[in-house]
Amino acid sequence: MSASTFRMALMTVTCTAMIYACLKPIRQRRNGFVLPGHLTLGLYGGSLPLTLLTRLFGLDWPGFALLAAVLLGVAWGIKWGYWRHIDAAQAQITLGAVTGLGRLGDVRLLEAPHTEANFILREMGYQIARAHARRLRVVAHIALFLAPLALLGVVVASPPVPAQLAALLAALSAALGVGVERWLFFAEARHVGTLFYDRARTASPRSA
Repeated sequence: MSASTFRMALMTVTCTAMIYACLKPIRQRRNGFVLPGHLTLGLYGGSLPLTLLTRLFGLDWPGFALLAAVLLGVAWGIKWGYWRHIDAAQAQITLGAVTGLGRLGDVRLLEAPHTEANFILREMGYQIARAHARRLRVVAHIALFLAPLALLGVVVASPPVPAQLAALLAALSAALGVGVERWLFFAEARHVGTLFYDRARTASPRSA
């Protein structure tokens, strides 16, 4: 890959992350973890196929696997911090805080703005059960980070054929894990506008 191609790839990931991070009504995206999370996941996700290709073509230099392990550790730390951040901030977003009327007492919905589901409810008000979210986070931690880390150790310490197999399994596991992680990134996002539909008090038909 040329330097210009690499720069363009970084710019693409950066612009994608900032599309999400600029959305003020969605606190799960408007935070300092989104941009570094996208960048490190992109670099880490690319380092695993790179490790596999170098092993397949007979380049047994362990530096690629070690680089992947370092990027894995950084991405894992940022993702862990992101989930802790959105969990801690959850209780701070209330109808009283959004309207600025919380100092006057409990603010509750008198009448919903719509009788039918609209774009905000369909696309930015997905309800996922907390227990399901926790289980999916565990899957993401294992498939995206823990299993590839162990397999990268095998890549470094093993002869060519087992190392190639371990590199392939690490890339496949990370692909599964990032699919779960990306799904959670969208499913756990809550548009602040959903508060005006009383979603905190009314169970969603899409909730699990």
